[in-house]
Amino acid sequence: MATPKPQPTSWIPGAPVIIERDILIPASTETVWEHFADNEGWVHWFPGCKVCHFVGDPPHGAGSKRFVHMDQFRVTEEITAWEPGKRWGLTVIEINAPIMSAMAEEAVLTTEPDGTRVTFKIGVELRGVGKLLRAPLVAKQSKALETALQNLSKRADA
Repeated sequence: MATPKPQPTSWIPGAPVIIERDILIPASTETVWEHFADNEGWVHWFPGCKVCHFVGDPPHGAGSKRFVHMDQFRVTEEITAWEPGKRWGLTVIEINAPIMSAMAEEAVLTTEPDGTRVTFKIGVELRGVGKLLRAPLVAKQSKALETALQNLSKRADA
């Protein structure tokens, strides 16, 4: 297993690769937050997510770890931001393929008159074969994030 350097969400704006998507979801921030906090539920709205669960006993929040099986990747992540109804973030601390030196994600939830605006950012520093595959990896993750947010909107509005 490769061990990328853990990064805080504040690292994302300066990351070598940044993927950002924004969506207005017609649901309350509490409802949208429930979907972020329900790790097992990610398999229903994030494309390629086969398994997602916390590692360890509750309570869960900042500092907790979770395991994700996304497409061919098996990843251990550490939650770095856990502000119910407002902000969620993580950093990758272990991955089964040495394609990145660092990765962090952050979702910011903002209440608006018509629902909740979700701004989701991913910062990545690729390495080795990851650098060679930059264009297809970024394109695939960009599309997956866009689809995930659309799926999340449908689930939260149901």
